[in-house]
Amino acid sequence: MINPNGVCFGLYADNDLVGITAIIITNTENPIDAYMTQSYIRKEYRKQGLSRLFYEERTKWAKTRKLKKLIIGHRESNQSSRQANQKFGFKYTRREDRTWPDGAIEPILFYELILKDE
Repeated sequence: MINPNGVCFGLYADNDLVGITAIIITNTENPIDAYMTQSYIRKEYRKQGLSRLFYEERTKWAKTRKLKKLIIGHRESNQSSRQANQKFGFKYTRREDRTWPDGAIEPILFYELILKDE
């Protein structure tokens, strides 16, 4: 089944899934922005620049739908995500307290990227 309001991307080494991420339109009634979900890349494939592929593909997907803004968030302690978000042009917008699925209590930091028409 194809969902026009979101997509999941996989990163493969041969036929082996080594990474996954997604993007979801936040308001289908007024589709102007999308939330870029957390990404996961298996440990042995990290630090090879592969997260760039996830950022590029999610951004392309949003632009083909003429969205205006991307939103992303991460745990406050996740310095790798913070650096990647800033590297790709995201700007910090806000902080919210959160209890994560693993039971940890730690703020989530949100960032936005305004998409420009090309």
